[in-house]
Amino acid sequence: MSSSSGPAPYIAVAGCGAWGRNHVRTLGTLGALAAVSDASAAAAKAAAEASGAPARAWTEILADPAISGVVIAAPDALHAAMAGEALAASKHVLAEKPMTMGVADAENLATEAERKGLVLMTGHILRYHSAFRRMQELIADGAVGRIRHIAARRMHYAPGAPRQALWDLGPHDLSMILALAGRKPLSVRAAYSAYEGDIPQAGSMALDFGDGLTAEIAFSAITPVKLHQISVAGNEAQAVFEDSKPWPEKLALFRPGLERVRKPLAREGIDVVPGEPLAEELRAFITAIKGGPTPPSGAREAIGVIAVLEAAARAAESGKAETP
Repeated sequence: MSSSSGPAPYIAVAGCGAWGRNHVRTLGTLGALAAVSDASAAAAKAAAEASGAPARAWTEILADPAISGVVIAAPDALHAAMAGEALAASKHVLAEKPMTMGVADAENLATEAERKGLVLMTGHILRYHSAFRRMQELIADGAVGRIRHIAARRMHYAPGAPRQALWDLGPHDLSMILALAGRKPLSVRAAYSAYEGDIPQAGSMALDFGDGLTAEIAFSAITPVKLHQISVAGNEAQAVFEDSKPWPEKLALFRPGLERVRKPLAREGIDVVPGEPLAEELRAFITAIKGGPTPPSGAREAIGVIAVLEAAARAAESGKAETP
């Protein structure tokens, strides 16, 4: 890789659906957009017209040495194959979450990226959210004390989504929880609910990390009120990041903590610098391509999240605790 200074590399976006168009817009703003591509000619044309970047076939993007990296925002089932093709063509890769649908594919991609000295990362966008980063700083500074429990709620209204809610919504909170815990869970329990056909639209996970630390996630694509919240309960205080609130209210500390005399909670709002997490994620990708540090959502981090998702899927089928 080259120096972290200098102009932005040229990056193509493969997949021009709703989220892919956000990548297109943001890379254009960052001056790094090379081309757009989609299996739908109409979608590719619309993205090209909106961005001013050319619409090109995936094979053309892979063959162009001027394109340093690709963002893969195609359907989940295509991520592993497309990322493999991009790495084979010596392109750096940001694959949207989940990076793959299984640990084996993710391990193979990570090994290949490391062998070739290429960046491979995934779109765990909340790792780049300024409120979450501030929460991490508070916890590292001892503001909550020893973490005892982490609870996440990710609920909104998108009924009939073609993806299982576990794989669609679960990666966001798992990525944050694993970052806060600093280790993988010893066991995972999970349950699905609200099926549409054979696709579960809601569910829950319970994680046991040992040494008194537990976590839980509730996720739903059929809840009419949007709630994106993660709370960290420590013995000294509790930290709450609620992304569904306006910026001045996104992050707060509540005292007392879990091991204090019970009394009414006192809320302390925490100042957070507003920002666009997607822009920060893409800046991290660009910086890594230019020789900078591994992004927070690098390949090995993604493998940890996928391992827990796989264990949760097994647990939902078996009704028993599973080991990631």
